[in-house]
Amino acid sequence: QGNDVNGEYTMNVFDPSGATEISHLHAERLPSLDGYTICLLSDFLWEAERTMPRIAENLSESHPDAIIIPADELPDIYRLDSDAIETAVEENGCDAAIVGNAA
Repeated sequence: QGNDVNGEYTMNVFDPSGATEISHLHAERLPSLDGYTICLLSDFLWEAERTMPRIAENLSESHPDAIIIPADELPDIYRLDSDAIETAVEENGCDAAIVGNAA
């Protein structure tokens, strides 16, 4: 929105990112994945049937002491709210979760 004042044009510019209050911080990173239970959560979109097993395989190879719970053993997170996802993570003893695939 601008105003023509005495032959000069003024413009108000707003920050499009807005102000965001941080109400919940992410969990601290684990020192290593070894010895922890890692859950793979997926929305089963965009080739998740191909990529999630590969992620599980890579994690198992690079962290043989970790317990990997594959995405197909956990609920499809596409239609779940955050409380249902939290419950699934807790019920499966997940120390960490890897979430994917984005479409």
